[in-house]
Amino acid sequence: MGKKKRQKQALKQKPAHPPAEAPPQHPATQPPQAGQRTLVSFTHSGPLPDPFSFRAYAEVLPDAPERIMQMAEKEQEHRHEMERKIVDTDRIGYFLGQLIAGSLAAFIVWATYDLIKTGHSIQGLFLGGGGLAAIALGFLRNRYTDRESLSQKAEVPQKKGP
Repeated sequence: MGKKKRQKQALKQKPAHPPAEAPPQHPATQPPQAGQRTLVSFTHSGPLPDPFSFRAYAEVLPDAPERIMQMAEKEQEHRHEMERKIVDTDRIGYFLGQLIAGSLAAFIVWATYDLIKTGHSIQGLFLGGGGLAAIALGFLRNRYTDRESLSQKAEVPQKKGP
């Protein structure tokens, strides 16, 4: 028989509509064939169970998948709320730091002026120069620390669920 005839016969023998497929099974539930050893390793990472486990939970407790989803949604909502609180607290701390640094700078300028006016120019220059240099270094260090922490967050992937 020629190659073309075999292809035509193969096409005729195929059903027009393939049968519906069974739902996928967990790899560990498939039995090994005779004379064959099977080692199955299955790994899943994330806040929700894998689909096979969801199906198994539903067999044991019918409303378990819905309860698991609600638990995950509540956890996510809680995490977002905590992150909002952290951002708000950081914002307040940053504002207070700016306010204290500005007040300290104003006091140093006033004390420097008063020392120079009363004839203590050397002490006034040291106080003014040293104090303002310390404040400037504090701002620069804060800016460097913020950039460093942002770059570390971008480089290190966050740990996912167990």
